[in-house]
Amino acid sequence: MKSFPLFLFLFFTISCAHRISTQESLEMLSKEGGIKILVDALAKENLLHNTVTGMVVGITTPTEGIRYFSYGYRDRETQQVMTPDTLFQLGSITKVFTASLLSVLEEERQITLQDSLKDYMPPNFNPRTKWVSDITLEQLASHSSGLTSEYHNFEMLLSSIYFLWSGENIWKNLTQKKLFQYIEEHDFRTKKPLYYKYSNVAYVLLGGILDLKYPEKKYEGLLKEKITDPLELYDTVFNLKEEQQSRLSSGYSGSAPPLIKKGIKMRPWNFKVGLNAAGGLYSTALDMMKFLLINMTDNQSLLGKSFKKAQKKRIKFKDGHIGLGWFLEILKRSQEPTIYHNGIIGGHTSYLGYHEKSNIGVVVLQNAMNMNYEFGETLLDLLVLSRK
Repeated sequence: MKSFPLFLFLFFTISCAHRISTQESLEMLSKEGGIKILVDALAKENLLHNTVTGMVVGITTPTEGIRYFSYGYRDRETQQVMTPDTLFQLGSITKVFTASLLSVLEEERQITLQDSLKDYMPPNFNPRTKWVSDITLEQLASHSSGLTSEYHNFEMLLSSIYFLWSGENIWKNLTQKKLFQYIEEHDFRTKKPLYYKYSNVAYVLLGGILDLKYPEKKYEGLLKEKITDPLELYDTVFNLKEEQQSRLSSGYSGSAPPLIKKGIKMRPWNFKVGLNAAGGLYSTALDMMKFLLINMTDNQSLLGKSFKKAQKKRIKFKDGHIGLGWFLEILKRSQEPTIYHNGIIGGHTSYLGYHEKSNIGVVVLQNAMNMNYEFGETLLDLLVLSRK
């Protein structure tokens, strides 16, 4: 579990119910129309056990191309059904976009990943913990900066506790100014050797650094100019237009929050100005598949080369490696390497991953808050295994 590490010690999680065996899954895939048969079966299990209210699944394979499968409701109360252009909050998949943006800027020679905080922060920046000034952009983007996972203060603690039975946004009171003060004033103690530690703080700080370096465009404008507009990802945005609001899926409780029963409607988690870089994007399965495909296949364009550099292994940890944003791990059943990220945010869960050798990719967007990404990972694993 890579997203929201603060929650790992706040509450238990409940896994998605996938009761179909590996052998049964492979038998389904061997039949004509096997992908649909398998996805239907896995989705049915999730809907049956109220793990999700609805979901959209996107799959790309060399033999069948791109396919989309929609299940359940965009909004249960009004019986609006899911479609591939339904909008979801992405949560921490936003970090892949932020890290990819850094890689693009380096490819354009506007920055280098070895630039440090002291190269960007104001002249009066004087952190209590001296080594903080020397943290590099690469360390921030690869979760190896040594910064804390979350913003630590009493207000955040109260918000996290209140979340357990309310589902309310734990970052609702955080501002960029408060975060910068935290980075400067918090005692981060002795610097440890380079190691992996997932950090939402690091990614919010990355967004703040880009705000400082590009004051006219800021982080959000840069992302639009360098990535989402060139790829025509017009539904991948931080702020929804009226028409997009009409396609937004309502979010519901899943395995989280733990003190609320499943299927209760949750309000979207909106972030204050300057805090979007860690988890503020909305998107659709259609847009996410476009983004995944260029990450999978393009080695020639500036964007493609930049994205491939972001996928390079940089820091080793227990389950695999971290690149810039992306995680690189071994799938359980097929024992094959995968490149992926997941996102978990109020009322929504997302997964984006692919297997390079077989050129198989999977996108899964759900409108329930589940503290895992098992559905997408399981589906990708089974598709890869069936082709070994």
